[in-house]
Amino acid sequence: MKTPEIRIYFSWLLYDTVSAELDKLHPDDNSTLASKADCEEFAANYRAKWAKHESKILPALCDALGVEFYQAVINVPCAPYLPPISTPLIMSYHYSPDQFVDALTHELCHVLLTDNTVYSMESNEKPIKLDEHWRQLFGSELELKALFHVPVHALSKYIYVDVLQEPSRLKRDMEHVAHNAPYKSAWEYVNKHGYKEIIEQLKQDFVYIQKELTR
Repeated sequence: MKTPEIRIYFSWLLYDTVSAELDKLHPDDNSTLASKADCEEFAANYRAKWAKHESKILPALCDALGVEFYQAVINVPCAPYLPPISTPLIMSYHYSPDQFVDALTHELCHVLLTDNTVYSMESNEKPIKLDEHWRQLFGSELELKALFHVPVHALSKYIYVDVLQEPSRLKRDMEHVAHNAPYKSAWEYVNKHGYKEIIEQLKQDFVYIQKELTR
């Protein structure tokens, strides 16, 4: 099973543009923007910590869902103040190196679920509405953001508990989002219905999607 190269680096372009503009929002010109040298060091620490785990995390995610990442190389630019997002994948400096592993795993789950060798939202000419598929699997009572995070949290729990065998990561993750209602709701769903069962549902749904796309 092929896994992508994950390239984690400090983005000086984001730093000079978006980060610099966000820094101007601090009252009384009280800048908290880290220096470029510090940002380079932070990124190096992130790379080193991620390198210790990626050989377990990436194949496990692919195997769990029965799909591979669409991209052979996934860039992970990092810059201050920016919220972590998956499309495009951008990471911030809000985390310790160990927490960064969990945060990047979270975003890569989003990437794999929406941009894989069975279906890529960015490349497939035949649109598949994944939210509708997940509504059928997980019910209509969840708000959209919570719905999108049920698959991500199920996969994350699998990585924390079964692959890395560090349940403390699960506890930390759940505590970190305890005041984020959609994330908390998604975790409650996963813990109630079982992460292994959810992952199996997702895996079978990708089998169904593949059949639909080849008709």
